[in-house]
Amino acid sequence: MKMEKQPDNTGKLVLTGDLTIQHVTELRGVLLQAMQEVEQLTLDMSGVTDIDVPCLQLLCSAHRTFHGSGKKIEIQEGGPEVLKKTMNAAGYSSHVCGAGEALSCLWKGGKG
Repeated sequence: MKMEKQPDNTGKLVLTGDLTIQHVTELRGVLLQAMQEVEQLTLDMSGVTDIDVPCLQLLCSAHRTFHGSGKKIEIQEGGPEVLKKTMNAAGYSSHVCGAGEALSCLWKGGKG
């Protein structure tokens, strides 16, 4: 996990490999650091090979926290198929975002 900070106060977090419960603590730390350092964060998940529900929950929580702080977080287009499969299996494809309006949902392409 590596965040690339840009001069315009945006950042890109490149996530690769397995995003499973074994990596939740590390991912949480990186997301908290990103929230302190940037106003807008893009998650590049194109290199993710596996993801589980605890990591999806953490990303939802990060989305709500960013949104609540007036910051933006989004998933870069072209995410891996494994993300879509896990989201569908966990019921995230039909869920309504807890951050407010459904249009801002991280999983539905929102930038809230």
